[in-house]
Amino acid sequence: GRAAGPRLAAGLAAGAVVLWAWPYYDFFALFGAGADLESVHRSLYRDLGGRYWLALAGVAALVPRWRRDHRDPLVLFFALGALLVAAGWLTGRYSWGRALPAALIPAQLAAALEVLRAGTRRARAVWTGLVAAALCVGAWTQAVTLGYVVPPDALPRAVAERYREPWTGYQWLTPWVRYGDVVMARTAAARQIPAYGPYTVAPGYPDFFLPDEGRRTAAVRRYFAPGTPQDVRRAIVREYRVRWVVDRGAPGPAAAAGPGARPGLRLVARGPDGQALYAVTP
Repeated sequence: GRAAGPRLAAGLAAGAVVLWAWPYYDFFALFGAGADLESVHRSLYRDLGGRYWLALAGVAALVPRWRRDHRDPLVLFFALGALLVAAGWLTGRYSWGRALPAALIPAQLAAALEVLRAGTRRARAVWTGLVAAALCVGAWTQAVTLGYVVPPDALPRAVAERYREPWTGYQWLTPWVRYGDVVMARTAAARQIPAYGPYTVAPGYPDFFLPDEGRRTAAVRRYFAPGTPQDVRRAIVREYRVRWVVDRGAPGPAAAAGPGARPGLRLVARGPDGQALYAVTP
């Protein structure tokens, strides 16, 4: 009716205000991120069939809803989400793949609702069996994730044998490195260290909201380069207020390529996988 237009406009305006006031990052800066943003998201389109084929049960549930009402909200939501994801694949705008939940969630809700609202008792029984089977298959494929929340010895042997610790954490830094301290670390370590409170000179993952990301990445690369003069390293440490360095290798002549062999660093702690924590000294 006539009220739909103003309400839609008000909703769009409210959404734009929320995005403009979002405190964590500048949403509209994404439009200027360039090709790097797309390359990072390309993996969203890999093996779509293998990852999401169980969603076909939900897609099938959308069909009777569309027959009953061509303007069904779940159908429209799914269609718009699928259209945006498909457009991202066709145009190379792989970041649009982040809209995939807009297609998957309506399909999941439609399947659940058919279990309760299908026209006949027999139809509801069929949908119940279909959804139950899909949930069982999905639960089995994700069974190894139970190892994150329960002890591995509490799992069935077949599940426990597939479970693997995904990575070694950096909690061993926390007795010395405080929240807000700046740590000089290579890319792999920089991906995890900020989870414990410190900052890193360069981000471990592409950060499209960091204006000097390229300069910071170059500074880290130069700091760890074997031939970099010591005065250049000290200048980098001063510029970014580095208090700690995390790297691999033992101090001494055998680690000529690592920071342990450089003046201005004091070994503080040893970590797993040959890593070490060094304090920056005056």
